[in-house]
Amino acid sequence: MLGGLQRLFGLVLSRDGVPERVLFVLFESTVRSLLAQTTPWSGFLEAGLLVKRLEATGGPGARVMAASDRIWSRKDESREDHLLILDELLAVFLGDRADHVFTAADLVAVGVDPTPPTTEQYPLYED
Repeated sequence: MLGGLQRLFGLVLSRDGVPERVLFVLFESTVRSLLAQTTPWSGFLEAGLLVKRLEATGGPGARVMAASDRIWSRKDESREDHLLILDELLAVFLGDRADHVFTAADLVAVGVDPTPPTTEQYPLYED
């Protein structure tokens, strides 16, 4: 998909492929920062027992859950700001091509199957 979109937009997302090499360093750093975001709950596939145990502690558990909720909220806000930075930098890299729109048919025409993978192929993970 990335390769097809790069062909359609006429831009390779690499230090040598973008017109603003210095800004691409920030782009890469922003991607790394976005992907590194975690919470204390990250990595738990099922935390039901943990939540029950926290609830059993009364006040401390309630404060842990409240703090966790604030962390999740800030993480969501941070994610949105990361995506805004990436969108703005991509607009700079693309220049007058930033408003181009492509269809699934356009992707097929450059040899890309636009059908999203199933959750059986790539299970969803959310923290």
